[in-house]
Amino acid sequence: VLGGGAMYNGGSSGSSSPSLVNVTFSRNSAAAGGGGAMYNGGSSGVSSPSLVNVILWGNSAYSNVGTGLYNVSATPIISYTLVPSSTAAILNSSSTITWGPGNITDTAALTTTDIFVDAANGNLRLADFSPAIDAGNNGAIPIGVTTDLDGSTRLHDDRVVRDRGSGSPPLADMGAYERQTDSCPSKVLVYVDGDASGTNNG
Repeated sequence: VLGGGAMYNGGSSGSSSPSLVNVTFSRNSAAAGGGGAMYNGGSSGVSSPSLVNVILWGNSAYSNVGTGLYNVSATPIISYTLVPSSTAAILNSSSTITWGPGNITDTAALTTTDIFVDAANGNLRLADFSPAIDAGNNGAIPIGVTTDLDGSTRLHDDRVVRDRGSGSPPLADMGAYERQTDSCPSKVLVYVDGDASGTNNG
């Protein structure tokens, strides 16, 4: 078994180049080989999958090799995707990744709870202030797709989070779920006027 915990793209003597938009790969495991989320092999063929608005997080693989992607003679194209910065997350063998715009790869300070509501119990909806919120590319969403995995609207603006995706607001989130409410700070800030007059000091 070569790997590919969630998806195996083998282009041997053919082509296996799927287009993946707004997909979440999490909690997948390759018991043998690598590619906890995805194995891409283009030996004697073509394996050039396209990943846009995708989350790759919290996957595992045998010997901790290519926990996210395992590429062998493959040419993946990745943009507007959240990818762990760990060197164990992607393994390339005779492969070249085309890194497009909008990727989030500086993830060393992130934890799973920064991204998902409750991944341990299978809730992969986006947490408050998740970096994946409003970080996708609207133009990549196929015509006619208007809802997320929950059946909720695909484009919803979190007014508290800075837009960093592509397109006209509201911007798509990365992953399978679109956050439907504004992020809520863990602490409520109350501002007072130190120059208030009378007996009220603010």
